[in-house]
Amino acid sequence: MLISQEYKSLNSDLHQTGNFGKSGHRWVKYIEMVIDQFQITSLVDYGAGQQTLKKNLAHLQNISITSYDPAISELSAPPAPAKLVTCTDVLEHIEPEYLDNVLDHLESLTQQAAFFVIPTGPASKTLADGRNAHLIQKPLEWWLPKLLARFNLISLNNMTSDIVILLGKKNKAIELNEFIEKTVMDLLATDKINSVSFDGLSLNVFTKSRSWRNRFLPRLLSLIKLGKRTGVSEKIKIKQGVIRLVLVRF
Repeated sequence: MLISQEYKSLNSDLHQTGNFGKSGHRWVKYIEMVIDQFQITSLVDYGAGQQTLKKNLAHLQNISITSYDPAISELSAPPAPAKLVTCTDVLEHIEPEYLDNVLDHLESLTQQAAFFVIPTGPASKTLADGRNAHLIQKPLEWWLPKLLARFNLISLNNMTSDIVILLGKKNKAIELNEFIEKTVMDLLATDKINSVSFDGLSLNVFTKSRSWRNRFLPRLLSLIKLGKRTGVSEKIKIKQGVIRLVLVRF
């Protein structure tokens, strides 16, 4: 079960106003880059609302786009898996008791990559029953373990009140991804990370912490040495607070 009947009705009423679920188009440029980078041929927009994302991607050729939203009758049919799954400004609206089911559903639909945007604070809208429209208001530290249990991390931006994260299909056989994820989680436990990107070769981490170099560089180096067992060599570059860790498979 992904949504209760009562909550589906509340959201359906909001959608009928035409002023709810309209933010998908904000991420068009980023999603276009993901489509180009991964040569995406199919996309599911999960929690599509007013379908502003699909409308703003209509110019793209050689890609099929499916809008899915259980609270809108004409969009409620279960979608088929796709190369890319987008879910923007949706997960914070999910009923907490069904969040794991929804995340599992997203994982099952993702064939290659997933792009999520998750606000961490309250919404400006209120449900008819008096609750804030954002039923889940949690920080990155709460969300990330749930996401990384189901996906591999590609990039993360935590510089605004929204978590903007690009994820890959989980491949439990790749130890290097687990090493990267553990490093990020370790850093999050003690400091604020503004952004992370990992393309399979290079890890780029940015933080405003002045103590980053002294506190974390030895830890990164020790983890990398362990990583050499999987066939990884490294180079560290530090410039203006940005640490770039270059991992080379051999």
